[in-house]
Amino acid sequence: MIDRSLESLVFLFNASEGNYGIYDLLGELGRYHDETTEEKRVISSGIILELCQMGYTYIQTYLDFDFKNKGERIDNGSLETLLRDVQNWKPNSMPLPCLEITPVGEVYLDQAIKLRKSEFEHRILGIGKGT
Repeated sequence: MIDRSLESLVFLFNASEGNYGIYDLLGELGRYHDETTEEKRVISSGIILELCQMGYTYIQTYLDFDFKNKGERIDNGSLETLLRDVQNWKPNSMPLPCLEITPVGEVYLDQAIKLRKSEFEHRILGIGKGT
């Protein structure tokens, strides 16, 4: 079973470190073998929506794979449409939708990691036992 709150932290961390599109976020759930790819996409979409609605992240599109040419910043009202389109979940989609972290999200991430340090380190780095 997917721990949505822990995976939300992973998605935030991913956004703070940079990612190659929302496809990367789907890949973060690859460790869970009981869910189908479609189920993981739905769960990923829900986490992204929640993070964006809380003001921790947003979706920025890019017009190249070097991340030099920014496209549209997706507003929360258009987010569900973007996430429902399976084409946007492909690694070569253009414009490339990427999850980016806000300053508020950075603060939240720092605080949340401190509260779940053992679990987070186990999940990201594979060290420790988690809980």
